[in-house]
Amino acid sequence: MSPPPRRGPRRRIAFVTKTAALGGTEKHLIDVLAGLDLSRVEPVVLCLGDDVYREPLQHLATGAVQVEVSTEPSGWFGYWRLFARLRPAVIVLVNGQLGLFPASAYLAGRLGGKRLVVGIEHLLADEAPAPAAGRGLVGRLRSACGWRARHMAGLRLAGALSHWTICVSEAVRERLVTQYAYPGARTVTVVNGINVDHYGLDRDPDRPLRLELGIAAGIPVVLCVASLVRQKRVDLLLEALARLKAAGTPCVCVIAGEGPLRTALTEQACRLELAGCVRFVGFVKDIRPYLQASDLFVMSSDKEGLPLALLEAMASGLPCIATDVGGNREAILHGESGLLVEAGSADALADAMRYGLTQGAAMRTMGANGRDRIRRRFRVEETVRRVAAIVCG
Repeated sequence: MSPPPRRGPRRRIAFVTKTAALGGTEKHLIDVLAGLDLSRVEPVVLCLGDDVYREPLQHLATGAVQVEVSTEPSGWFGYWRLFARLRPAVIVLVNGQLGLFPASAYLAGRLGGKRLVVGIEHLLADEAPAPAAGRGLVGRLRSACGWRARHMAGLRLAGALSHWTICVSEAVRERLVTQYAYPGARTVTVVNGINVDHYGLDRDPDRPLRLELGIAAGIPVVLCVASLVRQKRVDLLLEALARLKAAGTPCVCVIAGEGPLRTALTEQACRLELAGCVRFVGFVKDIRPYLQASDLFVMSSDKEGLPLALLEAMASGLPCIATDVGGNREAILHGESGLLVEAGSADALADAMRYGLTQGAAMRTMGANGRDRIRRRFRVEETVRRVAAIVCG
């Protein structure tokens, strides 16, 4: 019998993160780490913010993924020293938003010799601001060298210095290429994916969770899963709920998520006299019981990449309404696998929710179509395979 082939050293990959909470960006990285061939790679998660990864990664073999916490370096030399200490073959900068890491971090990565530098972009970038109109010599100098010009140059430089930029939706990629001059050949779309088998079809309006939340039998339940931050526009959802209440359309909205705006949103719900029909339940580790106990999922964001919360709701067969931003339209085909509404309009959101709560048969069909679409196009196995092909070589 021939001896087994000798394995070479594992390739060290440093995933650099900066976050304060466990959300879609962080869940995406956890899924990627869980799917890597750990006999070939040695992943290190470098947290320049809070460590939200250690506990979720405990199901992996002991020591399979190293998690380190560090203060954020200052300037390119600080990043260079940090990377030199870790000695990774690949540096992956995980961006919850464009510009989360400065161009100096990418430069420091490139100065390490043959290292591969990769950026992952999770959120649709803002529209690039129009060039400032300058008059006279001072105006022209300000246009060429002012704060805006320097800021845009830094954002574009990050794309130029990356060997690859991975975008979680085509909408994210298109914005970076067309407005931020990211190199088209090196900026690729690898859509977010989820474990579709993790989400079943067990709809149960009498589930004990509803009783725990004090929701009477027969009252429709609307679910929103979102961090309580500005871009998620939960304030807009509350305005839409107030319109539904005034029109006599009954429902209870369960809002699962935590964030700095919780107090302000709770006060807003009281001002709108929604205390009896809104439940803030905080961060939920396992969202499946809430998906199973709900009748409609709503996402009211101003800005998204391709949200895992939406994919999870669709995978469970729950009828979905989402604002037409970022990659949402890549998941939802309007009128076929869910409803898309204009962002920023409480009236449009209320109208769509009223339709969703009163047209049960049509929405159930959309829910079933949405589940089939997610199972065909947004599987986590394919996401991991494509990301691994880039970062693992």
